[in-house]
Amino acid sequence: MSVVDTSGVYDHGQTEEAVGKVLETVTSSGGLSKDDFFVISKFGYRSNEKKEISHSFDVEKMNESLETSLRRLDTPSLDSFLLHDPERQLINAYPFPPPNDDGVIADIELDPRERDEFLQEAMFECIKGLEEQVKAGRISSYGLSSNNIVLPSNHPHHVNLDLVAKMATEAA
Repeated sequence: MSVVDTSGVYDHGQTEEAVGKVLETVTSSGGLSKDDFFVISKFGYRSNEKKEISHSFDVEKMNESLETSLRRLDTPSLDSFLLHDPERQLINAYPFPPPNDDGVIADIELDPRERDEFLQEAMFECIKGLEEQVKAGRISSYGLSSNNIVLPSNHPHHVNLDLVAKMATEAA
């Protein structure tokens, strides 16, 4: 099995379209079937007509992103749909201050409980929406695509996997 990992924001959607065409080509030749591929896409980042990028886990935007990804990839369902860079929500809410005259960036004093409450508020409704998409058969699974899970647990931009797992359990 081959894993195909893409995102609706890569090259403003053109990457998903290219992946969809490649999958159609290799599966229509008879050598491979769609079952030979595990197709993943991601959402959270959005690109507008001006190619400006924003980030949101709003459930309506997630549903729109899924619909667009399915159309671009020319498939009725995805094997997995990932919340793309949940840390972006934390970075936007709790940015580092600019460097001082010596080029030093001050630490952010943030209680991890406050950070986790913010992340839960930003993500929980979306996770419930993902559960609905699993039940509807439009996605087989969902998860995270994050660079910050390895940060120390007291870092203001750390994504707490235990919290995300708890949200998924509650949503199910």
